[in-house]
Amino acid sequence: MVVNYAATVRAIHGAHTANGMMPESEPRIPVIRQPKRTWSLLLSFGLAIVLQVIPAFAPRDLLALSIDTQVVTRDGQHDFDFEMGAWKASLSRLEKPLAGSTTWLDYEGTSVVRKVWDGRANLGELAVRGTTGQIEGLSLRLYNPQTRQWHISWASARDGMLGDPMSGAFKDGRGEFFGEELFNGRVILVRFVFSDIASSSFRFEQAFSDDWGKTWEVNWKATFVRDAPQKPAAPTPSPEAAAAAAQAPIPPAPTPDSTLGPPARPADVGSPDAILKAHYDQISGPAGPRDWNRYRSLMAPHARIIPSLPRSDGGPGITVLGVEDYIRRATPIVNSDGFFVVEVSRKTEAFGNIVHAFSTYEVRRTAAPSEKPFTRGINSFQLVNNGNRWWIVSIAWDGERPGNEIPQKYLP
Repeated sequence: MVVNYAATVRAIHGAHTANGMMPESEPRIPVIRQPKRTWSLLLSFGLAIVLQVIPAFAPRDLLALSIDTQVVTRDGQHDFDFEMGAWKASLSRLEKPLAGSTTWLDYEGTSVVRKVWDGRANLGELAVRGTTGQIEGLSLRLYNPQTRQWHISWASARDGMLGDPMSGAFKDGRGEFFGEELFNGRVILVRFVFSDIASSSFRFEQAFSDDWGKTWEVNWKATFVRDAPQKPAAPTPSPEAAAAAAQAPIPPAPTPDSTLGPPARPADVGSPDAILKAHYDQISGPAGPRDWNRYRSLMAPHARIIPSLPRSDGGPGITVLGVEDYIRRATPIVNSDGFFVVEVSRKTEAFGNIVHAFSTYEVRRTAAPSEKPFTRGINSFQLVNNGNRWWIVSIAWDGERPGNEIPQKYLP
């Protein structure tokens, strides 16, 4: 997306009051405004950060700065649908950004997000508390169908003021919002990232850059887990009913064959070799739709797809996806560009009805073997045979990258 993120972005500032504590433990931040003074609050899907009044002045023309990414060509008006509902929030913020600080302050609480205009807008409420106090605020997100960008504004329960909006968009299941900030007398860049989006969890990070995007320091981290509604307690059965239930026969557990789902092609599920070949064949092809029902037919009910990808801070990350979560993420990728996956090597272990396959793969934009792969890695397949056919019960994978090269024993 080519985005001129001219909206001023708010961020954490390490200023303290005379007694060394923040009022209500909400950090205050200096923000550039033209040409007035103002108070406002930054709350990312509920993360609240109060902004400090300062005179309007700018050491350079901030409006001329831009973050160049890819053009937004897709309709993103439902990109925040994943966040609707109630969440448990776990937040950590760096006490002093861009100062070599390693002290993190933790908060716990809740976030509730409600849909407006059939998803083209939404409201989020956050209430979290930590050892340094409470943060409470409201977020308003509005979608612009002309620019295909989201604009996010925040309000603090302390002053009831709605802040200026930030702009950004989602791509391939990742939302990024950028802006500029006057921080400790210098202009910096600020980045928000929504990532690891699944049906029951997602992550948010805020980072600062004082070298115009060459490096970033994460200073705000949050994990949200969907808060399941409490079920009413079942009534206590009478002694007679309990005795009758104890004597009732236990029905057999359903097998994958007895659950609803797309029927598999017999040739796809007759052996471990066949089901792995079908997996790679299904995802491969030129830009365009895939036969996702074929993919579903290979996967056992409640199968898990687990990418192990590095976090933005370089540490190891893990995301656990269901089949539909994976399909939702993969669809825009394969629809927009060629994606041809080839298995180049495999190590297999088998016992009884279970098989573990370490499958080394390469990915190209075309089917031409002479083309250099743009990525490669290892898929770890867990397969089970229920007496009728083979099923994929999980796939975990990691990609090759500097410092994480594929060992020679897993290469042809």
